[in-house]
Amino acid sequence: MKDLIIKNKTMKTIILIFIISIIIRLLSFINRIILNRMLDIDGLSLYSIILPSIMLFVSIGSLSLNTSINQIVSRNTKEIDKSIIKNALYIALISSSISSLILLFILKPLMLSWLKIEYYPLIFISSIPLIYLSSFSSVLRGIFNGLAKVKTTYFSILFEQIFRISFQFIFLIFTQSIFKSVTYVIIAMSIGEIFSIIFLIFKLKNIKFIKNNNKHTNEILKLSIPLSFGQLISSFTNFLEPILLTFIYQKNNYNLDLFRKEYNEVVAFILPLITMFIFITNSLSPILIQKISHYNNHNNIKMLQKKVKEILFFVFFIAFIILSFLYFYGNALIKILYNYNISSNIIKKYIFFFIFVYIEGPIISIMQGLEENKSLLKIILFSSII
Repeated sequence: MKDLIIKNKTMKTIILIFIISIIIRLLSFINRIILNRMLDIDGLSLYSIILPSIMLFVSIGSLSLNTSINQIVSRNTKEIDKSIIKNALYIALISSSISSLILLFILKPLMLSWLKIEYYPLIFISSIPLIYLSSFSSVLRGIFNGLAKVKTTYFSILFEQIFRISFQFIFLIFTQSIFKSVTYVIIAMSIGEIFSIIFLIFKLKNIKFIKNNNKHTNEILKLSIPLSFGQLISSFTNFLEPILLTFIYQKNNYNLDLFRKEYNEVVAFILPLITMFIFITNSLSPILIQKISHYNNHNNIKMLQKKVKEILFFVFFIAFIILSFLYFYGNALIKILYNYNISSNIIKKYIFFFIFVYIEGPIISIMQGLEENKSLLKIILFSSII
């Protein structure tokens, strides 16, 4: 009877998270449409070029604290030491400061020599608050994920999206300059994080903590650093992508404006389309980490194996259906959603390779739940190189 109640509760949570994930994804589409219509192709191209660089520094600042705090809290959900939050926020402050200093140090060569764009430092300086805010929200979300209160995390993401899109729309109405417009888009991301953090802090008051004043810094770093290496490899390859492509195309006397247009087509239209439903599989990740970590710590191998098999079958089945649909209707969807025509047949050529992208998220979550961080690092390194 107890197992049935737990199972029903888990299913209700999954359904709620799935619904919220759909709303978040719809808001992402609205956000993309706003950017397409209000930034125009040049502004969107600039945004696509600089975003991987900004996300790299956000990753450095966040230091995978969401996942590490999730794992630590899920080990003992009955007694949560308040000093975990204090230690984690201290680490977040240090890592964000280091990330921001690195950004400021390489800012000029990054823009002029590597990305080959006009030197407008404010566009990257405006991302510094985002680095700090993202790391702080990672800590808070890790607490709720570890307590299996994943719906709170998803509601915080929902609030972040709503306020981000609202302020972004207001800013872009009154801005004409391409560089200023993209800067305001970055600022709107920070504003969204602020409202997300406010919501999480409000919900945090309902959690009962104990005061042991134990030092968890080493424990957090022991988990965060290996996890961060994996995430940073992925972020760093995304960061290098536009830089290396710009260098190669320039070396071969290729028109940089034409390259940016083609790169923007892939990054702004084709990839978002192919991965538009990845939220279905990724929405399982916080629950997976918590459940797998729980079964692993209690040495429940039978349930562990059962859950892994169920999840992998479900993910593969869903991914195949989605990608089959996009194979036939991909170009038409881009026209409907973004009012843009893709002339090439690139979607049909490569779409089924993305089945591994859909499966990768849950596999990473399973590895994180098992605390197989070294093996996970090898997997991420291999996939990034490929």
